Amino acid sequence: MPMKASAVEAKPDARTVPSAAATFSSAVHHRPRCSAPSTATIDLTAINHNLAQVRDLVGDRKVLMAVKGDAYGHGAVQVARHVQQTGAADWLGVATVAEAQELVEAGVRLPILKFSPADPGNLETAILYGVRLTVMDERTVRQANEVAQAMGRCANVHVAIDTGMGRIGLQPEHLADVVAAVDRADHLRL
Repeated sequence: MPMKASAVEAKPDARTVPSAAATFSSAVHHRPRCSAPSTATIDLTAINHNLAQVRDLVGDRKVLMAVKGDAYGHGAVQVARHVQQTGAADWLGVATVAEAQELVEAGVRLPILKFSPADPGNLETAILYGVRLTVMDERTVRQANEVAQAMGRCANVHVAIDTGMGRIGLQPEHLADVVAAVDRADHLRL
């Protein structure tokens, strides 16, 4: 059964155990540090090679490189700048509006897609920074359109379709309704 968050802080007793993070943190602080730190070297040429392999498979279609989570720990700004400079990808994908904002502020000009719908409180920032918004139902279409209208802007949107993972996106049978909602929205562009 999944755990649920509670507004009341649990007190340790016979029925509760420390979280895995607390246990790990405690264990780390009680053992000697390693003498040499771990390092990872990112081979930007390998990233280009891998993206070239993708381009060979997809032909003339646009290639999006996911740089969410700091490019999976590889350094989102550095990787995005490199990909932009070399033309290895056509656009970038992020998990949060803050990740997109960081890239834009660092001079990255490739189109950026936020993979999931933005929280209503982040829509204004996303639109201000030119982030392509993901929509997946009439509610997210309406929210994005209302914020873009209030800003006097037109926002680019991407319709997410659930292709089997069951995480983000609409069921294919709802696609026509959502696309029609985007078409009716005066401040959105598909």
